[in-house]
Amino acid sequence: MAALLAAPIAGAGLVASGSPAQAAGCSETRAGAAELAESGDFTEPATVSLGRGDVTLRYSAAAGCAWGLLSGLTPGWDFRGDVWLDRSSDGGANWEQSAIRKVAPNNHHSTYTTAWSTSGFNAVRACGEVSSLKFKQQTKKNVDLKKDRIFGHSFTGIHCTEWVSV
Repeated sequence: MAALLAAPIAGAGLVASGSPAQAAGCSETRAGAAELAESGDFTEPATVSLGRGDVTLRYSAAAGCAWGLLSGLTPGWDFRGDVWLDRSSDGGANWEQSAIRKVAPNNHHSTYTTAWSTSGFNAVRACGEVSSLKFKQQTKKNVDLKKDRIFGHSFTGIHCTEWVSV
């Protein structure tokens, strides 16, 4: 897995560049990402399917912010979903990773990362993974949980969107 995180992904999408003055408007919080999402002042330049959900890169040129969204997770499973954002100043050859945002079990179907400033960076991408904690059989009573557990099974491995120029 470490090699997968350390390898750049070829092919960068293009998004209009923001100026350093615009980047000052980025509130690097989850609330900042939520406010930008609510305002509609963002684009979704890249998405990757995880099979049981999608990871989407969201970018606001006006605020100089990017964040990742994990959505569409399949109901009926107890799972852990992870999403994070990578940003790079050399087009993806090297990067830093944001804190991982997890989706807890109990059928939460989406989550998003903290907004991250793109000031001083030229490329961003969103990454994620979905793992099973156990299969949840909603139609059976008296389910034998010892028999039905599938601990630690990863459905997807780690998948990242393409690098997007900012």
